[in-house]
Amino acid sequence: MVSNHSLLSNRQANFQYFLSSISERGPQVVSAFNAGSSAKSGWRLFAKIFQQNSWMWQVFIFSAAFSMYYAIYLPIVAAYQTNNAHRTYEAAMVKERAHKKKLL
Repeated sequence: MVSNHSLLSNRQANFQYFLSSISERGPQVVSAFNAGSSAKSGWRLFAKIFQQNSWMWQVFIFSAAFSMYYAIYLPIVAAYQTNNAHRTYEAAMVKERAHKKKLL
């Protein structure tokens, strides 16, 4: 039985696969917004400021998480609290007091 493995090492075979995928790859497909020169320069500026400076990248990630928390999570919690106001401890105590007055 003949084996089908190549004589190249795994590292060399992976490198050859990488090179062939680059040369055979077609043009990049982007949206109309990202095809504009201002969007491209904006992405380059983002890469220059945030991705090449690790401190600024950490500030960006923190601020993104902070803003997502306040923009997404807090409105959900506020809606949950307003929809379940009748289930709070204070609402239960008001009902209990009304029930006790009714019994007397």
